[in-house]
Amino acid sequence: MGEKFSRIEYETNEIKDQNSSLQEKNKTLVYVFSICTLLGLFFYVYKTQQAKNRELLFKQQQQIANEDIYNLMISQQK
Repeated sequence: MGEKFSRIEYETNEIKDQNSSLQEKNKTLVYVFSICTLLGLFFYVYKTQQAKNRELLFKQQQQIANEDIYNLMISQQK
């Protein structure tokens, strides 16, 4: 009887150790996943801002070109 209880206690302690180890692994996975998600979000926002900046720069250049054309047309009319 005593041997059975000892074996059960030993197996219970092993299961508790495995459970603690799995909890640590789960915490690590959650941290890694969170960091990857934040990096992905940062990268997405960065690329989106770059695209918007390029679009605004293109519109600005187009506006300057339109002003130059307008000024040339006015100078030709004079």
